Amino acid sequence: MEFPGGRCEDNEEAVEPSARREAEEEVGVYPQTLENLGRFLQNTRRSAHYIHVFLGTDLDMRSSSPEPVEFIEWSWHAEQEIDEMIRRGEIEEVILLAA
Repeated sequence: MEFPGGRCEDNEEAVEPSARREAEEEVGVYPQTLENLGRFLQNTRRSAHYIHVFLGTDLDMRSSSPEPVEFIEWSWHAEQEIDEMIRRGEIEEVILLAA
């Protein structure tokens, strides 16, 4: 399991356009509304790289055009189901847990 993600392009001054672009490219979902849930450091000892977390709503379904290594097969999960997946050890990756 993973979330769409990537880096801001050189011409993107804010992270919101990048979040929308990555969601559209990787899974074909364009969020009309983004709620900034916060940010955290990926590794405080070795990097100043922040991970920004958004909740996207008012979704437009579009065709995706991911790079071959970026293809994400996606599915919807209720919040309670995600909690259960964490308890069962099905979600262990630290960035997913932090988000």
